[in-house]
Amino acid sequence: MKALLLNILPWLGVLAFCTLVFVAWLWVLIVKPEMWLAFVDREYAFYLKKGLLSPSVADRMRQFERGIGLKLLVGFCVLVCIAGDSYIGFRLVSLGLSGGR
Repeated sequence: MKALLLNILPWLGVLAFCTLVFVAWLWVLIVKPEMWLAFVDREYAFYLKKGLLSPSVADRMRQFERGIGLKLLVGFCVLVCIAGDSYIGFRLVSLGLSGGR
């Protein structure tokens, strides 16, 4: 049982960290859009100045990052991470490894 716990807990930690990162990113996208848009503009100005992207590709990518597509993608990642956290938590509880008695 201890081996099982050692196999499950790292995944719970990774998923919990990813959940926090994605929730913070979604919060910036929704609550602070001007900060995100400024970052996106600086990012693509850098890529264009260095010649890493063509203007048409940079414009399409910028439109995706400024629109609803990225918000939906990050929101989906939040849901997947929360589902993974919940699944692992329920597995720990069902195996009696939650620590509480």
